Amino acid sequence: MHTDAMLLEASSEMLFLLDAHSLHIVAASPGSHAQLGYPTGELLGKHISDIETALSDHFFWEEMATSQTPLEASGSYRRKDGTEFDIRKLARRSDLDPAYYVLRSRPARGPQKPGIVLADVGLHFAATLESTADAVLLTDTHGAIMNINRRFSALWSLPQTLLDEHNDRGIVAWIENQLRAAPGSTARCTTLHQVVMHGIDPVGDAQETLLLADGRIVETFSHPVRSREQTIGRVFFFRDMTEIKRNEAALQKARDEAECALESKGRFLANMSHEIRTPMNAVLGMLELLQDTDLSRRQLDYVRKADIAAHSLLGLLNDILDFSKIDAGKMVLDQQPFDLDALLREISVVLAATLGTKSVDVLFDVASTTPHHLVGDVLRLRQVLTNLGNNAIKFTHTGQVILRVRPVSMSETVCTLSFCVQDSGIGIAPEHLERIFEDFTQAETTTTRRFGGTGLGLSISRRLVALMGGTLRCESVPAAGSAFFFEIDLPLAKPASHQVLALDATAVLDVLVVDDNPVALELLGSMAQSLGWHVECAHSGAMAVDLSNRRARRSKPPYHAIFIDWDMPGMDGWETIAKIREVWRKDNTEPAKESLVVMVTAYDHHALMRCDAAQRAALHAYLVKPITASMLCEAVAHSSGQDAHILPGRIRTTNRGRLTGMRLLVVEDNLVNQQVAGELLSREGALVELADDGAAGVAAVARSLNSEPFDVVLMDMQMPVMDGLAAARAIRQELGQSEIPIIAMTANASAADREQCLAAGMNDHVGKPFHPDAVVELLLQHTGRAGTVVP
Repeated sequence: MHTDAMLLEASSEMLFLLDAHSLHIVAASPGSHAQLGYPTGELLGKHISDIETALSDHFFWEEMATSQTPLEASGSYRRKDGTEFDIRKLARRSDLDPAYYVLRSRPARGPQKPGIVLADVGLHFAATLESTADAVLLTDTHGAIMNINRRFSALWSLPQTLLDEHNDRGIVAWIENQLRAAPGSTARCTTLHQVVMHGIDPVGDAQETLLLADGRIVETFSHPVRSREQTIGRVFFFRDMTEIKRNEAALQKARDEAECALESKGRFLANMSHEIRTPMNAVLGMLELLQDTDLSRRQLDYVRKADIAAHSLLGLLNDILDFSKIDAGKMVLDQQPFDLDALLREISVVLAATLGTKSVDVLFDVASTTPHHLVGDVLRLRQVLTNLGNNAIKFTHTGQVILRVRPVSMSETVCTLSFCVQDSGIGIAPEHLERIFEDFTQAETTTTRRFGGTGLGLSISRRLVALMGGTLRCESVPAAGSAFFFEIDLPLAKPASHQVLALDATAVLDVLVVDDNPVALELLGSMAQSLGWHVECAHSGAMAVDLSNRRARRSKPPYHAIFIDWDMPGMDGWETIAKIREVWRKDNTEPAKESLVVMVTAYDHHALMRCDAAQRAALHAYLVKPITASMLCEAVAHSSGQDAHILPGRIRTTNRGRLTGMRLLVVEDNLVNQQVAGELLSREGALVELADDGAAGVAAVARSLNSEPFDVVLMDMQMPVMDGLAAARAIRQELGQSEIPIIAMTANASAADREQCLAAGMNDHVGKPFHPDAVVELLLQHTGRAGTVVP
């Protein structure tokens, strides 16, 4: 390259160094700049076509790309001022670097006739014409056909006699005969007909689409060939587009079918959403009402756990129904303050139900430094952790499943938390680790049949974690287990006004933890220590009895509390409790000073109820794994009489009467949901009237105008006789009531449904199932009573 550059710098000839791939000028001689009228250096970076104007130049470089020898040809250059001149040029590959061309050009001797230029094309570029993908035809300014390639002959099936006779008009007629029989197509190739038949060359480029009788589609493009500012001919390119057009038509048909299928899917999902939300609203509403009735502790436990599970089910159903929204990237997180301990309790209920009778320990391992009051989308976080936990249980036959929570870093406002669900299950082969995150996919095709499931959970979980700012990953060893983990940033929230009841003097409690699973034993012991308790651990019933004997011999009082597993080899939990009690009875310990016994086990309360009365009487409390530290604390507090409410759950509110005196019309066709809405609103002091359909609702509003108008109308969307949208329009237009607030309270919960409601004249929209507090807040807002205090 150095020798070529030196040659260019010293030459008064037109010499160029070109990039062989892009045909951009990388060096040009002073002679090139001078003869083309460019200041020194201005040619650098230009494409060679910026100065070349002849048709032959295009074919020249196509042939040069495959040539092993130098090529020479005639051409035409354009100066900077726009004038043109004919040239002769010689191009070769650089001897030092074949990635470059050395181009030497000189002005042609005397003017070249158009025929000579076209002849040059025929002589030097016939091979190029034959190699091009298009059918090509060249004409001169008089319309005479100067050259065609074999593809042109093949495309139009030209008879050899027409070619031998150079019958230009016969060639055009032959082509047009194939067009006339094509329905809906033009009878001629207009530009070619004008040029060859009449010698009229149109100005500029021309393009046509030709339909042939045999069904083929041919597109033709032509543009004039110019030299020395004069048109010397025209080049026609013909391309058979039949297959491309067929593919485009097939693609459009497939696209239309996909859009139709997507629309059908959308309608199906919307209908399913409505059909599921309607009974779920009734279930959740009745559970809400049931919690306000007089219940025993066991009944309240059942109701609250059913309420938690129902909300979890609702969350899962919502995500399945909204999968298309997740897939389109339109899912929006609902960031709200939440309590991590409450979240873990809710997850505990669901995982315990999933576990069933499996001999697997499900455990929580939460670092004591983890903040509990956070801000985030707790529904999505619960869904991810529940899904990972359920999967871990499904694929684990023995051993344990552990949910670990660790703070990675923490500032004054934000904490980065690490979540990990680890199991000792069947594991995943390395080649399947990424596949498991694909939609509707599991590690093996046999897995679906063996373990069930849609193969959708991990895909949704990864996308939800990504929405929360993290990445869900997996590490696994076949036959040894798997770990799914992610990190997310969660803002810190202020603690709620109500806190879990603290024990008096908990720092002096001596407790014994008994579990044959070493992992469970370590975690439960650490959990108890995090509460400030003095902890001793036993990995078997025999060891627990031995520790109790040693304590008794040292004249120490019984443990304040014993947390013991049920199912242990050798000596189970029940036998161990009995033997420990014998130790202290031998020591004449008063019954009132006996240890509080808390059974911590994977068995649910139904298993406990199958035990005999004497066994049940030996227990002070019963906890189902997985458990949290606060659950240990509450169990001891309740058992020692320091807490009247052992079970976690909703804090009972006393601010009833927030809607006192408010007149409400509820238009709802479902009788159960009528009852739910009526009772939930009535307990807040509202005066509620019910209507079974839209027509009845309109009539009720009309009647109220003569006495006491309604303050707000709560309107369902899908109802017989008259739907909610029509009813809203009737209230606005026929009754002329533009001021009364109308709020849609419906199972049609999508953004499109909300827009429909607003367009019909409604003021707001709340989706079923609804939270009572959210509806109360909305009613207060639309009646101007938000922020007021009800005495």
